[in-house]
Amino acid sequence: SDRTRVNAVCPGGTVTPIFARAFGIPPEKEIEVTEQAIRPILEGFSPMRAAVEPADIAAAVVWLASDDSRFVTGQALAVDAGATLGRSFGEMETSFAAMLEAARKHQS
Repeated sequence: SDRTRVNAVCPGGTVTPIFARAFGIPPEKEIEVTEQAIRPILEGFSPMRAAVEPADIAAAVVWLASDDSRFVTGQALAVDAGATLGRSFGEMETSFAAMLEAARKHQS
């Protein structure tokens, strides 16, 4: 009778300053670089031509915590606008390399 559910939310590349920080962009330029250099790459990498926002991740978590998902358990829910759909590690690696290059160019 215990109805404990266990699920995972697996976010894809999300539009936050985390990429800019990882690439060593100074804090005062993080938002600008994120919006102008990183967002377009995330959008281009997605088959949906959209970038995941923090609110998209939050909405998935809220749904999983709600009664609307009461019969969902044992799932890993990818919230990535299809970015990992059929992608090889090499393709993902190429995308991150392009992001790094764009961020560094924009920093100059």
